[in-house]
Amino acid sequence: HWGVSRPMQRRSWMLATGAATLLAGCGFRLRGQVPLPYKSVLVEGRDTELVQMLKRALASETKVVGSAAQAEAVLRILSEHQERVSTVVDVNGLVSQVQLRLTVEVAMDAADGTVLIEATPLRTTQDMSYSDSQALAMQSEMDLRFQDMRRAMVSQIMRRMAFAHRTGR
Repeated sequence: HWGVSRPMQRRSWMLATGAATLLAGCGFRLRGQVPLPYKSVLVEGRDTELVQMLKRALASETKVVGSAAQAEAVLRILSEHQERVSTVVDVNGLVSQVQLRLTVEVAMDAADGTVLIEATPLRTTQDMSYSDSQALAMQSEMDLRFQDMRRAMVSQIMRRMAFAHRTGR
């Protein structure tokens, strides 16, 4: 078996099993989908790619409705802003690193008007190397990274929604 002795295999297996037992015993678990306690949610905001992704993700967990009268909770996307900021400039004055930023401000109310999430800005960033000589490729990479950042933001918003219900904030 790949040049590994049987006692070594047994030790590796015992070590892995012991580590898994310790992690499970301390309450560690992999981050998964957080169940939403709302039977129906209205998402208000401009019709952006992030809002569409959020509606699709919510639809897998609860009913996404079209009016506040049907909603148990109203999630408002107050603003969404993405930007590219030059963070490192070389000795020739050329940008060699940029930071991509996605900021989304959200708020959520219950059907009775109770504030579940006060207006809160959420932000995610990514640093990336940059070269003007490969501008087209750099733009494609930035577009892909912003897409990944929107996915991460959707997960962050959904976790916040689930947590707000349990804590009242």
